[in-house]
Amino acid sequence: MLAPLCNVEFREIVRLQGDVDGVAPHEPIRPLKDGRFLTATYSPGEVALWAPDGELVGVMGRGPGEGPGEFDYPTGLAQTTEDEFVLFSGIQTVHVYSTNGDFRRSLRIPASSGVGDGATFGDVVITSAGSVEGEQAYVLQGDSVRAFGVRVDAMLVLAANESTGVWSAENDRYVLRRHLWPSGIVRDSVARNPGWFPGTKDAPGSLYGLQADSHGLIWVLISAADADAPSGRIPFVDDPEEQYAIDVKYLDSVIEAFTPDGRLVVSVRYDSVRESAYPIGRDLWYRRIGDLLPAMVILRAELTRRG
Repeated sequence: MLAPLCNVEFREIVRLQGDVDGVAPHEPIRPLKDGRFLTATYSPGEVALWAPDGELVGVMGRGPGEGPGEFDYPTGLAQTTEDEFVLFSGIQTVHVYSTNGDFRRSLRIPASSGVGDGATFGDVVITSAGSVEGEQAYVLQGDSVRAFGVRVDAMLVLAANESTGVWSAENDRYVLRRHLWPSGIVRDSVARNPGWFPGTKDAPGSLYGLQADSHGLIWVLISAADADAPSGRIPFVDDPEEQYAIDVKYLDSVIEAFTPDGRLVVSVRYDSVRESAYPIGRDLWYRRIGDLLPAMVILRAELTRRG
């Protein structure tokens, strides 16, 4: 594969800044079609709504629990129609809320393990969940849930955009698959075989993020082994900040972008996952700033042609 065609810079467009005595934004984050933002918070059972300029509009949610509209902490958010979004909370039941905060209904995914997140495609959400037969993709539309025709043995990562189509990848393979809609049958794929992926047995790489943008590009986020990492397995400790310092020594983060026919457009490497940007949909990204009740900086990827 040829060298990347472009350089990329992630430019800040707005900052969601919380308050230690009030509401602070937390992952996950999703931009809404009207320019506002939805985020998790540090309080169970609620999500926050932010104005396009980053000001807090308010909080919504029915509180923690397992009843209708109740959840602990969201694992994913995905807008469907102009006034509805789907909230995932790591279990088989997902909740549908209005963008004004009213609980509408709950849907149950026919799977044996929880649902983490979803990708919006028009007025539907594509998500995945585990079963005894592997990880299965599902389509959520209105009050219905149906299988999407993608089942794999590894963790499934999904992305969708009306301009670029529906894409998936497995977390342990660098193969990006484009799917026919609405069947889910694989139409074609992009395979990347760099020497640094999947890495070593002690520090294996993992494909953990995917974004299909409105300009026809497919973006990939990968946790990759640091070439200068110490030998041996990555140590694991209970303290998050200490673990982060360890991870910096062992793992890098790589962001790459491709055209649907497989041309490499961007390739950039960061010293850690925390330093890289992370896609949130609608061509936007975010990066955490600070450690205690961090601000969430919303970014836009800007490309400049090399040479």
